[in-house]
Amino acid sequence: MPPLVIPIPKGVKDEEAVALIGGGDVALTFLKLLRKSSPKQIIIYGANSVTGLILMQLLTNLTKLSIVPMTTKASQKYLNDKISEYGIRISKHMEKIPSTVVDIAGNGVTRELMEHVRSGDKVYSIAQNNLRGVQFISKPSFPNDYRTLLQLIAKKQLFIPIGEVLSIDNIKSAIDYLSSHHSRGRILLSFEK
Repeated sequence: MPPLVIPIPKGVKDEEAVALIGGGDVALTFLKLLRKSSPKQIIIYGANSVTGLILMQLLTNLTKLSIVPMTTKASQKYLNDKISEYGIRISKHMEKIPSTVVDIAGNGVTRELMEHVRSGDKVYSIAQNNLRGVQFISKPSFPNDYRTLLQLIAKKQLFIPIGEVLSIDNIKSAIDYLSSHHSRGRILLSFEK
């Protein structure tokens, strides 16, 4: 995100601004979509992801919608820690009411998504584009979208999970870290020496 195009406000780290690309921008796209449909309950598969954590913060701070986060057992502790750290409001139990489902996780939850489709829930995905009954979401983000997210970060109303910032000279370490840390926040490569 070139600073000449979108100024980074005071109080926002460069790492946070960069991590909005492919995470915060996607979460904001989902937020806009969910606000239009006004669901009573939102179920988020892949809630432990950067996009999932940002989406839950946006939903907590900007709506009254009920949020049900879903993740794997391996990522549950990380998710619980981040929910607590970021003050995310969640529902402890999934209610048997018509729901809107957000898939950030991908192939690992295909069976669950198909169950939601069969029960009449509206299902959106950024990870799977070939499932019948699942609407694939891919929309561009614009400078004003990034300005909105940057302002929320500057006001401490949005936190970006950064796992590690590693040197560009150490790409192998970055790949190893990605392979060995399932839930980790965004991994960034720095050109600074």
